[in-house]
Amino acid sequence: MRATIPQNGLVLEWWRRRTSPVQAAPPPSGPAVAQPAQTPAPVATLPKGPWRVDPPCSQCGRPAATIELIPDGELWRLRYAGPGGGTGLRSDAIPTTRAAAIHETFTEPVTAASIGRAGLYDDAGFCRPCGAFYCPAHWRISDIGTGRCPADHVKSLDPHWSPE
Repeated sequence: MRATIPQNGLVLEWWRRRTSPVQAAPPPSGPAVAQPAQTPAPVATLPKGPWRVDPPCSQCGRPAATIELIPDGELWRLRYAGPGGGTGLRSDAIPTTRAAAIHETFTEPVTAASIGRAGLYDDAGFCRPCGAFYCPAHWRISDIGTGRCPADHVKSLDPHWSPE
């Protein structure tokens, strides 16, 4: 099935893939081969109650950001303050999977590869090239939300601004 937008003539191939039912692969022919038992993916452990982390600035020791997770029934609440802003006194409802990703990111050593799992637009003040956290004072934030770390690496700290 192909869908075409008459206004501009674009053919939306993705629509065909998106609406086609997934077909299972045919079973292999020949003698049955024992498959290894599949173990379920480990479930990230979350704290029983509220949890907070304040990663320190590598220059002065002040908090680079404050991340709080608060259980709220089936969901979690995220209260956040970082170099690019935050939730203020309120908190945002987030699913358990996102809370687990944030908790996991900040309970193990944070690296340039792992910080993205948390999904924080300003990476909680973490400079990926330096591999270090910096507080808002050491990010030297411009009027348009661009920050420069002490090593002069540039990063957008504003969730509403994009170079594209």
